[in-house]
Amino acid sequence: MSLMTAERPEVLHTLPGRLRLHLPNWSGQGKQNLEIQIHQITGVRHVQATPATGNVLVNFDPGRISEQTLLHEIQQLDLTSINTEKTHSSPPAVSHKQGRTVRARIAVRGLDRDPQVATRITTHLKNQPGVHVAKANELTGRVLIEFDEHEADLDDLIAQIAQLELPELPGEDRPAFPLDPKPLIQSATRTLGATLGLSLLSFRRLTGFSEPLPGASIALQTSSIISILQGIPPIRYGLRRLLGRTAADLLLNIPGIISLTLAGSPIGLAVTGSESLRLLTEVQARRSAWRRHEERIEHAPSAQPDEVISLERGERTPLAAKVLEGTGTAIGRDGMPQPVFVGKLLPPGARLYGGPFVVRLRHEESFNAFKPQPRPAPVTPSLFERYHRIIGLASLAYAGISGLLTFSFTSTLTALLLVNARTAAIGVDNAELGTSARVLRAGVTVVGTRTHRALRLPSLLLFDSARLLSDRLEIAGIIPLNDAYEPAELLAMASGTASAAGSPWGGIFRATDKGTATDGHFDGRTARAVLEGTHFVLGPVEDWASLPEAASLRQSGHYVLVLKQEQEERPEALSRFARI
Repeated sequence: MSLMTAERPEVLHTLPGRLRLHLPNWSGQGKQNLEIQIHQITGVRHVQATPATGNVLVNFDPGRISEQTLLHEIQQLDLTSINTEKTHSSPPAVSHKQGRTVRARIAVRGLDRDPQVATRITTHLKNQPGVHVAKANELTGRVLIEFDEHEADLDDLIAQIAQLELPELPGEDRPAFPLDPKPLIQSATRTLGATLGLSLLSFRRLTGFSEPLPGASIALQTSSIISILQGIPPIRYGLRRLLGRTAADLLLNIPGIISLTLAGSPIGLAVTGSESLRLLTEVQARRSAWRRHEERIEHAPSAQPDEVISLERGERTPLAAKVLEGTGTAIGRDGMPQPVFVGKLLPPGARLYGGPFVVRLRHEESFNAFKPQPRPAPVTPSLFERYHRIIGLASLAYAGISGLLTFSFTSTLTALLLVNARTAAIGVDNAELGTSARVLRAGVTVVGTRTHRALRLPSLLLFDSARLLSDRLEIAGIIPLNDAYEPAELLAMASGTASAAGSPWGGIFRATDKGTATDGHFDGRTARAVLEGTHFVLGPVEDWASLPEAASLRQSGHYVLVLKQEQEERPEALSRFARI
């Protein structure tokens, strides 16, 4: 045994069921792995490791394991492999309490790349004590967990999820959560601060106060420096990457609002207020749209692989699905109906008619693992990126010339303030917010975009299939094949047959008197019914060679149904349908 694994942990503090110790040989790497290994020891309830100090806090059940046994088990851990493990960031979580129940949304890397990750994580979490609900949402890349705070610990659940998520891809980060309260707090705080500042200045102007506020000259220089810093892209966006957008913007804007107020600058406050108000309105619209989306999907069927779900007429399959019960038709990828019967494998997104249906969702047929490919060429710099490179040099040159000519700090500061990229940076941020607001008004639910991936107007839009361009089918025409019936009579007979069989083709046929058709049945391909004592069959063409009239319709892109009497070989009519 190596010296690293043999050295005994140092006990710092102990209480019944609570032990704080120091691991001399732990380098601070592999925090999650260390916590998981200690948590797997029988009787351990909760583990919290601190990499900066090398200390570990362990809560345990004294009735199941003694303190000496626990120390011995921890001493046997292989810290060598833990110390060499690469440090990964813990999945971020947003949580709130409702009584004893904790509701948390945890970001999981890889949910949008492989649905099997969702199945693996939800199955694991549901088996944990105290966890009542575990649902994955591939759209937001997060897992919703509801658990009892006295039976489970959020940090432990996060550590377990970290071991199940996919490895990080180069340049990958975690998408923002639509209901994250931080942007709302930031924008509301900035808007309120700017409004109060403008109100104070307006009150002074209306009441005739002309004397400057205390410290106005220093406040003016301070606000100028803050404005200059906000106009330097490496500082503006570097702080956001380091601290997060909420903390970084508040760090600069709160002192900026205070200094602008003391300096008596209504224009500066108006700029800050309008910028924060634009963010506030977009955040509120995004949160409202997301809540409406959650209400729509709250009672929607599960979209997890291998789940057995029930689908009604008009609903879509969330993934590829194998039919266990029910018959009818489904709109295929080409936008045309296809038969649905027990054992049929349906494509993802197929809208069902007939039914009801019971299906088992399939993973392999509905998903191809995402394998990002390297870019063939570097990304073309945007107009803003090219602009701020030029304006940065121009600003320094202009400020230097002003300083040399005037030997005045105020003049140099004014030069930097006049020539900087802050206006362009504000324009870029507000353009992105405006784009998001426009698509929200158009009915799109904006989840969020990853860093450096703004919403853009695509120059090329690729559609997966023709089904995406069609809303439904409609009757394009009735072609009688003999003189026994008029087209209107044939349409009524076809409608009656389809209605009696449960409308397996959806609302293609107009409503008709169902009393004229009885004993309806659909076998997954053809509909059968009795009309005025005659057995009729309605279904797709089986022998195209015998119906040259139908062959020409198929070549022109129509879906063709034939109506015939059950004992007759020659159909009565052809019904052709077109996508709309």
